[in-house]
Amino acid sequence: MSTAFGTRLREIRKRGGHTTVSAAKALCVSQPTYNTWELGTREPNIEKLLAICELLDTSPNELLGFEAPTPGTAVTTGANSPIISGNGNSVTIGAPGSPGTARPTRKRK
Repeated sequence: MSTAFGTRLREIRKRGGHTTVSAAKALCVSQPTYNTWELGTREPNIEKLLAICELLDTSPNELLGFEAPTPGTAVTTGANSPIISGNGNSVTIGAPGSPGTARPTRKRK
C-alpha cells in the first residue's frame, strides 16, 4: 500500500461522514492503527480491507485505486497479475489465460 491508498481511504471515510475515531471503533482497531493506514505506513489485512469496504460502503476496486469494472471489461494490475472482470451479474477473478472463478456480485443497498 502507499500514501495513495491512505489518501483514498481518508477521502472515502470523510465522504461517509466518519471520523478516524468512529472508523477505528467500528473496525475494532485502535485509532493509532487506523491512522497508520491513512498515513500509508501500514496496511490492513484482507479481512480488515473488506470490513473497511463494508463500513464505508465502497468497493475494493475503488479503495485500491482501480476503476470499477463495467460489463464486459477487465481490470489488471500488471502483465502477470490477476484479472478482475465483471458482467454486471458476476465477477471473475483469475490469472491471465486461466478460466478464473466466477462469483456472484452483491447487490448494493
